[in-house]
Amino acid sequence: MEYEADRWVQRLRDGVAPPRWGLIVAVVLLVVVGGGSLALEVPHLDWFTSGHRRLSFLLLPLVLLVWGVWIAVGSRSRGRSDRRTLARIRAHGPVRFHLPVEPVGDPAPTIWTVDGSGLHGWTPDSSEPVAHLAWDDVDHIDLVTEERRGQRVDVALRITRTDDGVLVLLPRTALGRPYTAGQVKLDVLMRVLRSLRRERAR
Repeated sequence: MEYEADRWVQRLRDGVAPPRWGLIVAVVLLVVVGGGSLALEVPHLDWFTSGHRRLSFLLLPLVLLVWGVWIAVGSRSRGRSDRRTLARIRAHGPVRFHLPVEPVGDPAPTIWTVDGSGLHGWTPDSSEPVAHLAWDDVDHIDLVTEERRGQRVDVALRITRTDDGVLVLLPRTALGRPYTAGQVKLDVLMRVLRSLRRERAR
C-alpha cells in the first residue's frame, strides 16, 4: 500500500483515531485567544465608529472562538459516532483500510472500509455494511476538482464505476475528526486506494 510509512495513513489502516491531546490543545488555544481577544477589545471599542470598522476589529477573535467551539463539539460528536461504527467493523472481521467520510446521500456511510473484495460503507446504526462497491465494478479512481477564486482545487474523491455510475466521497482527515481532507491528503488517499486496488489484482 502506498504511503504506508506515513503515520496518519497507518492510523487509517489500523482504524485508530489520532491522540486527543493535540485536539484539546488546539481547542483551548482557539477558545482562549478568541474569547480573550473579544473580552479585551469590546470594552475599548469605539462604538461610534462605522459598523464596518467595528466588524473588522471583532471578526478575527469571533472566528477563532466559533472555530474552537465547532471543533470541540464536532469532534466529540464524530468521535462517539466513529467509535460505534469501528466496533461494528471490528466485529465483522479484518479490513485493509478505513476511510472516514462526511455522510452524503442515503444511507450516508460515515466510514468506508477497503478489503480484497472492494469497498464497504458503514454507519454507526447498522451491524452490517449499508453499501458495497466491488473492485470488479470500479473503472477508475480520481479527484473531483472545482474552480474557486480562479484556481482549480481538489475537493473530493470520485470512484467511477464500469456502468458509468459515480461514487463521490468527501474524506475526513482522521477518524473521530469532523473536518474534511485538504488537497494534499486527498491526493494521498487517491493513491492509497489505487494501490489497494492493484494489490487485489495480483
